[in-house]
Amino acid sequence: MAEQFDPERIIQAALGEQKAGRLEEAKALYEGILEERPDHPDALHLLGVISLQTGDPEGGLDYMRRAWALVPDDVQIGLNLAGALKSLGRADEAIGCLSGLAAVEKDSPSVHLTLADILDEQGNHGGAELHYRRALELSPDDVAALTGLGRVLRFTGRDGEAEAAWRRVLEINPEQIGAMVNLALLIMSRGRNNEAQAFLEKALTLAPGHAKTWFQYGNVMLNQNRPDLAGEAFVKATTLDPDDFEAHVHLGFARLLMGDYERGFAEYEWRLASPMLRESNVTGPRWDGSPLHGRAILIHAEQGMGDALQFIRYAPKVARLGGRVILKCHPAMKRLFQDAPGIDDVTTSVPPPDAYDCHVPLMSLAHIFGTTPDTIPAEVPYLSPDQALRRRWAERLGRGPAIGLVWRGNPENKRDTVRSCPLDRFSPILETAGARFFSLQKEIPEDELPLPASLTDLGPELNDFADTAACVANLDLVIAVDTAIVHLAGALGRPVWALLSSSPEWRWMLDRDDSPWYPTARLFRQTGWGDWDGVVAGVCAELETFLAHEQR
Repeated sequence: MAEQFDPERIIQAALGEQKAGRLEEAKALYEGILEERPDHPDALHLLGVISLQTGDPEGGLDYMRRAWALVPDDVQIGLNLAGALKSLGRADEAIGCLSGLAAVEKDSPSVHLTLADILDEQGNHGGAELHYRRALELSPDDVAALTGLGRVLRFTGRDGEAEAAWRRVLEINPEQIGAMVNLALLIMSRGRNNEAQAFLEKALTLAPGHAKTWFQYGNVMLNQNRPDLAGEAFVKATTLDPDDFEAHVHLGFARLLMGDYERGFAEYEWRLASPMLRESNVTGPRWDGSPLHGRAILIHAEQGMGDALQFIRYAPKVARLGGRVILKCHPAMKRLFQDAPGIDDVTTSVPPPDAYDCHVPLMSLAHIFGTTPDTIPAEVPYLSPDQALRRRWAERLGRGPAIGLVWRGNPENKRDTVRSCPLDRFSPILETAGARFFSLQKEIPEDELPLPASLTDLGPELNDFADTAACVANLDLVIAVDTAIVHLAGALGRPVWALLSSSPEWRWMLDRDDSPWYPTARLFRQTGWGDWDGVVAGVCAELETFLAHEQR
């Protein structure tokens, strides 16, 4: 008597083969079922899984779609289909699949969680939050949903709620490393570095081989001005993940902060491995510092405007090696740089490949020239304003001590919350008698308007850095947080007081009130996280002496 066809028994046997890694044997069993029952949903579904595993994504999707059409309320088939679509870059289709499933299976936390994860990755944070919260309604202690919700809340600026979500994760699972690291990053950004350090140290105890945790531990050490310990952590991170360009770059920062420019600038070259810089359309051979013998070299300013102002000092050194120097820079800097020493031509876009023979990123020049703190080309001024513009600004500013102020930087900068200072904290400076104060801010937040009567707004008149340079050249002093204006004033050889956070950028080093980059700069440093009042008090004390000297 012929054995009765039993698809469920065959399914179990095939699953056993599949779990054992014998995919061809499992595939044959599933195909046998389909020969007898072409519309068997489980066989179609599992054959689709095997097809994906064996490199046939389109065939796998076809099988899964056929299964899904037969049982559109099957959660596992829907989840696997969505996962397959997402892995193939078809996230919108995956979202549509899961949204339909969520409408039918309203009480499935896994459906809402998976949908939330994909929405989050696609930047739909509102939709992600909705489905994370729905998943948590159905499963209040779901660690993955709490973690995702915290991530969305952090991204949308609700740090307090994000912190609560991640702390709840640690209540459920005290050894959840992801939540520890997320919490550390959040509270580090709020200046609670000791607490962040404790979370990261616990995470490293649990997973000492996790490169990204070592990377963040290095960052918290940098925030506490311990570049020695930060460097050790970044070395550990790069040992565990040699291709992590961020860890290499931050190792460079730590060494530069300590004045180890030779090794610091060498590590900083890893920035060129970042996707943003790697996708630059600059082509052709990279210059290595050898004599140019009349060749044209393209120097491209690849980062911020302050960086460009600081490193343009190297252009004459390039020119002295016998080349024709073309500079590619931001449009706002073109007029200022077109007469800079060592520059033959300035462009705001990458010229065609036949217009230059080799190229070099501007910030690589310090490394190419073997810069140390003692060999920085620090003769100032190394930039000069247009003289007609300078005379025009002299008339605009009038007579009497004139001081330019900058209290905020570009809000898009990652460090802006650390380096920028609310205008109201500058009030004691503005109350100093004997000076006229001018705002050099291009953009002022609405909640800081109108400006105090003692502060004249020049921002609308500063169209580019040529205008700003001509203005600054007529000021007696610039007082600014760590923004491009500090570099501009320093490059012009004007007195500039830089107001620095307790965790300064590498270029300002540590424990000094002067700068080897700018002889006319004076540094005022926070003594604790967010201590702008202490910085301003120091400025006010020195400002009276400065003004008294100016008025002699």
